[in-house]
Amino acid sequence: NINENKYFLDHQAFGGICKNLARFIDMFDLTTVYKESKSIGCKVGKISSHSLGAAMGIESYDIITSINNLSTKTTDERYKIYEDLLTKNYGDEITVTLMHNNQEKIITYTLHDLKDPIDEPLEVLQKADLLSGIHIGPSAEEIEEEHLEILKGQYKFAPTQQELKIKEKMNMLKESTTNG
Repeated sequence: NINENKYFLDHQAFGGICKNLARFIDMFDLTTVYKESKSIGCKVGKISSHSLGAAMGIESYDIITSINNLSTKTTDERYKIYEDLLTKNYGDEITVTLMHNNQEKIITYTLHDLKDPIDEPLEVLQKADLLSGIHIGPSAEEIEEEHLEILKGQYKFAPTQQELKIKEKMNMLKESTTNG
C-alpha cells in the first residue's frame, strides 16, 4: 500500500489470477448492479476483511464503475476489461474507479515484483544487494576465507601423521616396559 488509494500488486500473481475470468469474478463476488433499470457497474459482494480484495482496498458492496477508463456496465465491456488486463506487464498501472458509500473513489495499482526474499536463493539476494549497495551477510569471498581459517585451525590442533607415529611408538615402548 503506497497510500490510501495507491497499491503495488505482484505482476506474476496478478497474471495468475487474471488467467481465469470465472475465478476473478468469484473472488470479488461480482454482480451487475442497476439504478433506475440501467446497469451502472459491478457490485462487489460480501468479501472477508482478510481477502485479496480487502488487501487491494476494495470493500464489500463497492460498485466498480470502470477499470482503466473502460466501463463495467455490460458483459461485452467487462470482457474488454479482462482482455486489457491480460496485456498488463511489470510497471503498468491499473486504475479502478468505484463508488464507495456513494462517493467516487479511484484506486491505482502498479504491477511490481513483490517476490518474497525468503523464496530467493542466497546468491540471487547477495547479487541484488551488491547492485543496490545494500549488504546483508558475508560475501562469497568472506565465507571462503572463513572456511579456510577453520580448516587451518583444525590442522593446527590436529596431530600430524608423524606425531601420531611417535606417540604410538611411545605407547608401545611403555607397554613393553610395564609388561616385561
